Amino acid sequence: MALLGNVYGIGGKKAITEAVDYTADVTPYDYSKCVDFQEAAFQSIMECETNWNNLHQNLVINELNYLRENGVEFIYEAVNIKGLISKGVAMIQAWLGKVYGVIEKFMVTIRSKITGTIKAIPVKKDELAKMTKFDKDKGKVTKWNDFQKALAVMDKMDFADMGSVDVLSKDRVADNAKDSSTWVSSVAKDWGVPADNITVKSLYDVMCKETSLIAPKAAWCAEVIFTYKDAIKRINAAKNEAKNSANSLIKNLKSFEKEAGKDDAEVANNVHTCLAAITKINSMNTTLLTAKLKCMIDTYNFAVSIARGYIAAERKASKTDTKDQKKATKAYGKGGKQEVMTLNSTFEDVLDFDLV
Repeated sequence: MALLGNVYGIGGKKAITEAVDYTADVTPYDYSKCVDFQEAAFQSIMECETNWNNLHQNLVINELNYLRENGVEFIYEAVNIKGLISKGVAMIQAWLGKVYGVIEKFMVTIRSKITGTIKAIPVKKDELAKMTKFDKDKGKVTKWNDFQKALAVMDKMDFADMGSVDVLSKDRVADNAKDSSTWVSSVAKDWGVPADNITVKSLYDVMCKETSLIAPKAAWCAEVIFTYKDAIKRINAAKNEAKNSANSLIKNLKSFEKEAGKDDAEVANNVHTCLAAITKINSMNTTLLTAKLKCMIDTYNFAVSIARGYIAAERKASKTDTKDQKKATKAYGKGGKQEVMTLNSTFEDVLDFDLV
């Protein structure tokens, strides 16, 4: 059975506890030339899809050349399957490295923002937390969202993986012909979005719903602005989610190795289908990660904007500003210092291409 005409078809969502770490040596990709983490994320998705397309194209060309030269379809053997699995593992590891790179790019932004804000803000955490008066003109925000609940909603949206799906079952071959609609729909339902609209915007809208609520209390703003360790914890949690997903995907893929040497045509077909599903899963997870990071940065920006309103109202009411306090308040009211980000023909040969 050749791989021509194969489609997506395997998936799941329950995480697997993996004893073997297949990703210990993965290092972050360098996305320093990207404008921001969102551009880095979109670039990483395109790169991963390019890797899959190159692999798929190379396999199809190999099969066609073999058929043309020999008059029969290419026969997959155990050694071919193991080589294909190894390339697939490398593709998953490359995806994880790209995720790490996106997160590192985000860290540049969030560290600069937190450091700049804490230096510029003219009050301490406890002082801000006790403020009650609010100046709505000074505390303007471009869009009112329920950011007080956004992070809690975000924390419940887990990365997708292949779970405990029996990818070796012979019944899966028939299921594979149905495409990936079933498991994609399942993941989309868990995330609260339509299966045909898994985008950064749709996921972000689930996390950060628009609302008409009044300004949050100053204590909430103080907690978000000054308790930067919570942001670091969430970033580390995202990294661990990605790592666990990658290990789950690799475990599922490597489980085909013990089947090599039996019905190799069927195994090769299932490995190919598995790789297609993995590419889809990784793309979905990168999209979710991007929405999560955007939610985090927008929550912080929102808290800073509201804090300006509290500080301005408090200073206006007390009329006790010193010259230095006024200078600091004025600078903070304009947003303080902002970092400017600038744009900086063997079967073995079929698998012998560099991953982007």
